[in-house]
Amino acid sequence: MPDRFFAMVGTHVTALPDRSLIEAPAVDAVVRGEQDFVVRDLANALGNGKDLSKVRGLSYRNGDKPQAKYRMNILEDGSKEGNGIKHNLDMPWITGEELDKMKFSSEVYSRHLNIEDYFYPSVLYPEVTIITSRGCYYRCTFCKFPQTITGHEGRTRSVKNIVDEFQWITDNLPQVKDIMIEDDTMTQDRKRIMEICDEIKNRHLNVTWTCNARADIDYDVLKNMKQAGCREVCVGFESASQEILNNIRKGTKVEKIRQFAKDTKKAGVLVHGCFMLGNMGETKETIKQTIDFAKELDPDTAQFFPLMLYPGTEAYKWADQNGFLTSTNWSDWLKMDGTHNTNLSTDKLTAKELVEGCDRGRVEFYMRPTYIGRKVFQGLTNPREFPRLFKSGKTFFKYLKEHVHNRINSDFWTKPSQVGNAEF
Repeated sequence: MPDRFFAMVGTHVTALPDRSLIEAPAVDAVVRGEQDFVVRDLANALGNGKDLSKVRGLSYRNGDKPQAKYRMNILEDGSKEGNGIKHNLDMPWITGEELDKMKFSSEVYSRHLNIEDYFYPSVLYPEVTIITSRGCYYRCTFCKFPQTITGHEGRTRSVKNIVDEFQWITDNLPQVKDIMIEDDTMTQDRKRIMEICDEIKNRHLNVTWTCNARADIDYDVLKNMKQAGCREVCVGFESASQEILNNIRKGTKVEKIRQFAKDTKKAGVLVHGCFMLGNMGETKETIKQTIDFAKELDPDTAQFFPLMLYPGTEAYKWADQNGFLTSTNWSDWLKMDGTHNTNLSTDKLTAKELVEGCDRGRVEFYMRPTYIGRKVFQGLTNPREFPRLFKSGKTFFKYLKEHVHNRINSDFWTKPSQVGNAEF
């Protein structure tokens, strides 16, 4: 279709713009980094017949068919060109003031989406997802967005603008039971999160919200969040091993995590705990420690996943340099149903063993009689929790039936690892 122009956005193409254009000949361009203004400028250039070389943040076809091996020339303005591809200058970070001027994402949802079509297992149903900031100060080696798109320089919407959107959702989307704030880490600035909570309370807003957080929030912040309507925090605990936490530059301490878990229960804030297996230093023993740690912390819900390796991250470089990638063919990185395939097999644990370890974690965490009893009680005494408990429980037991019973071996902890580049 010669009258159509196809551009791709996202973390993968930002990290690998050349390879993306080489492997996807139907695609005309790649948008690098934050796409908001790049796509705007691209549309204006295409609509007005202007030169694409002025669209910052754009990589596009510009001549011969790209090849895998080539030489890139740096032009006078700092842009790059060669091999039939032109890489324009980067687009500057979007500022907090510019974020304030953007339309509320919830307003866009109301015009173009049916929010009842979307479900997040740990969040009340139905929900809407918003973002209140860009960038994350922390340097976790596995986290893809700060390392590829949003960067480590925090840029935030104003407190008034954020709470204005809460108000808009309350007034215009009355069916919403929960607002999911999908910032990389909403709580990274203590002063800001306290101001947001105070503004919600000052306006007497009756709103329920959930956010991504770190396990280093103190009790006073958690208490204020709860008073302002925070129902749950999604937290990356990752591992029970302090060595592994240090290796991935998580910036948290095991004892602080334990205190955080106690403080959330005291404040009445639910926790969705995330645990990651396969990082540098992982062994079967550390996996067992992490599963036991998850049961000790006892969050409301928990997820166990192998380390997901994304181009552009330090974790990907570590795996690539050590020969731990099971495949560099991107089609192997997804299953037929579109979910992640495990693409990591280390010198200590195979991909299969990492998946088995995660299944072990899910079974040991969720099949505890005390946990099941607590969930039944929660659903019976708190009707608003029942829909998400029913949906997530149904999904979990379906997963157990279709996958887990064929995969977990009784000797998982004792059998020797078949290390190497074994695929799962």
